[in-house]
Amino acid sequence: EENNSEDKNREKEDGKEMSEEKKKFLAMMPVAARYTCQEGYKMHYTMKKDWGWCRPDGSYEVPRCEKEEDWYRLDFKLDNGNDQSVVDKDGRVSAGLVLMRPIGTNGEPKSDWEMACDDGVNDFAAGAVCRSLGFKHGSRIRPTRKMITEKVQGMKFGWTGFNCDYDDTLPKSMHCKAMRYEEALEKLGMKAKCFSFDLGAVECFDHAGFGVDVEMSVAKWRYTCRSWAEKEGFRVRLNQHFKDMKVRWLMDDKEAQVKTVYRMRRGMNVAIARKKSMGSTAFKCLTCEVWAGEQKLGQHKVCKD
Repeated sequence: EENNSEDKNREKEDGKEMSEEKKKFLAMMPVAARYTCQEGYKMHYTMKKDWGWCRPDGSYEVPRCEKEEDWYRLDFKLDNGNDQSVVDKDGRVSAGLVLMRPIGTNGEPKSDWEMACDDGVNDFAAGAVCRSLGFKHGSRIRPTRKMITEKVQGMKFGWTGFNCDYDDTLPKSMHCKAMRYEEALEKLGMKAKCFSFDLGAVECFDHAGFGVDVEMSVAKWRYTCRSWAEKEGFRVRLNQHFKDMKVRWLMDDKEAQVKTVYRMRRGMNVAIARKKSMGSTAFKCLTCEVWAGEQKLGQHKVCKD
C-alpha cells in the first residue's frame, strides 16, 4: 500500500504530469529493498535499519557494508552543561554541544568523548546526529552560555566538516562526510583550525521543517510563555501548521492546573498565567511546555536562584 502511494507521488515531476514512457521506466524501479552483508562484513544501517529506498529525485539511500576490522559507528551525546531549559521531565536532552566517539565491533569505545567543530556543518548533518539519538530532525544552533562549562572547554576537537546531502540520513551514510580534526589540520593547515567559538551544537525535534523556540519570562504578577519558529529567516505562524496548540505548566516537573490566556503577538504564540492562579504551592523550577495535540513542540524551564 505504501509503495502504491509512493508510485502515485512519483507520477508528477515539478507539478507536471510525467510522460507515459517515464512512468513505465519508473514502474520498473523498486521503491525499497532489504539488504544483507557478505560474511566478514558488517553493516552501517540507514534510519530504517537494513532497508534502503529511492528518493523522488532519483537518488537513493542504502545500508553500507564494511570489513569488520575497519568497521566502527559514531556514538553521540548532547552536553547541555548547566542549561536545564533543554531537559524534559523524563531527563531527555534535546539540545546541547555535540560530543562524539567511535565505537568498535566489540561495542567498546575506541577513544574518549571529543568535541565537534562547527566548521562546514549543515542542518542535514545536525539531523543525522539527532536521528542517532532517537529524534527525527535537527538543526544547528549557537550554544548558550550555560552549555559551555569548564569540562567541555578542556576537551579536544575530534571531527570537523561534518555535512550531509539529505535530511533522511544517519552519520555513516554514503551521503554524509566528515574529517578527523587532526587530518584536516594536516591537509588544510590553519584554514581548518577550530577555536572556542567553533563548538558544534544542535537542537533536536520530532517535526519536520523547522525547530520551535520557547521562551518564558517572569514579571511581577505573571508568567509569559512565548513560542515561535523560523525557516530560512522567515517567522512561521505555528497555529497555521499545528492544531490544538496549548501550554502545560509544570512545577518541579509536576503538571499544574493553571488558568492560561492565549494571544498572538508579532507571529509568536503567547501564553500568560497570573501568579495568583498558581496558588500557594512552593516550587523551585517552573516549566512551560508547548504542545500541539499529543506532540510536544518545545519547552523552557526557569529555576529560582
